Amino acid sequence: MNLTAEHQVLDCSDMACPPCLHGDEDDLISKEIGPFGEFPVRVVKTPEMQSLGVDVDISDGSSMRINGILKGLIADWNRRFPERRVYVGDSIVEVNELRGDSRLMMDRIVEDTVMILVVRPQLRSPQGRPV
Repeated sequence: MNLTAEHQVLDCSDMACPPCLHGDEDDLISKEIGPFGEFPVRVVKTPEMQSLGVDVDISDGSSMRINGILKGLIADWNRRFPERRVYVGDSIVEVNELRGDSRLMMDRIVEDTVMILVVRPQLRSPQGRPV
């Protein structure tokens, strides 16, 4: 499944945003949530960039395993935040506080403009290779 926005500052004063969607990115990227090293990724669609730009496998029904990274929001995130890079093999386990149903998470990705994705890194060796 291909989910192929330039980053923009969003004024959410008159919008009903989930928590953290309009917070300080520096605070957001420093967070690690969950026992598996999960971390949040905040992306915002724009008219020029509507796609996450990832090929995902949703066959487990509860997460989206990243099989490829193309041009899009995730590649832009990786460029801007290399210390919180998303890699092939990582999994998106939550989208805007929705967890556990990959099909519903896909719907959120399609429908929502501002997203907090929770990414679970694939286990890697100290040299950075998948284990």
